[in-house]
Amino acid sequence: MLLNDIRFAVRALRRSRTFTLTALATLALGISVNTAIFSVIDSVLLTPPPFDHPERIVTIEGENKAQGLEGASLAYPDVLDWRADAKAFDEIAIYRNQTFNVAGDDRAERASGARVSVNYFRVFGVTPQLGRTFLPEEETLGRERVLVLSDAYWRRRFAASPAIIGQQLLINGWQYTVVGVMPKGFAYPPSAEAWSPFAADSQAMHRGSRFIRGVGRLSAAATIEQGTTELNAISKRLEQTYPGSNTGWRATARPIEDAVVGRAPAILYTFLGAVGFVLLIACANVANLFLSHAPARLREMAIRSALGSGRARLIRSVGT
Repeated sequence: MLLNDIRFAVRALRRSRTFTLTALATLALGISVNTAIFSVIDSVLLTPPPFDHPERIVTIEGENKAQGLEGASLAYPDVLDWRADAKAFDEIAIYRNQTFNVAGDDRAERASGARVSVNYFRVFGVTPQLGRTFLPEEETLGRERVLVLSDAYWRRRFAASPAIIGQQLLINGWQYTVVGVMPKGFAYPPSAEAWSPFAADSQAMHRGSRFIRGVGRLSAAATIEQGTTELNAISKRLEQTYPGSNTGWRATARPIEDAVVGRAPAILYTFLGAVGFVLLIACANVANLFLSHAPARLREMAIRSALGSGRARLIRSVGT
């Protein structure tokens, strides 16, 4: 009986092709837009970052209330003091956003990335899928010309060739050696395609020079609040020791998710609400189409009822 109903429905849809195509197009539009937006929300908000224990990873930002500064960059010597004295952190690393002008394979292009301290990848708990990360001696001037690539950039630019390890690339006019490729999905800063070691020069060692960013991994027993409290206790001590450069400067630790998604949650959920309303309108339009189609079927339904069709079968045929 159910098979007969399905055959009847197919024949009815074929007879009303304009009605069928209109209903299908309306529903397809609403469903496809909702699916696309939800896919973005799932990848950005619902799927955790590809880090080891991301709840223990924080960004570290500068703050100076007297100057009205929040989310400010850091001074490299301050970070060295935090790294040496802060017990709430297993690792504290730094990075500086960098654009790499990459020349090789007879073409040149720009790649976004960062210069990072050698313990940077340990903060995230990730290891390369090919090669290695950076050695301590590569954090010095003249020895920092090595490069680690993201998986996405390695696949796009070098066709995922394993021979990339050890290859020489011309970066910003200097010869760099590719030493590693990070695993799929890892990128921090979020748009990073390549990383090289941060080698401090005389400017970086000046406490008044604030141009780097910090990330840290909390110890297993520490909270973000405890990490911030400890950083500020050290900052107060530095303020007394270096009043000319450190007066009023404090630090704030924030969950890494805040830096990864930024303002995306509010924007994406707004979009989801908007497209959900579009789907609601699409369903209402399809319902109106069926209602407009109903009077033409009253005679058919009366005949089917007279021939013995039960209530359940008549209800199943309403959607056709």
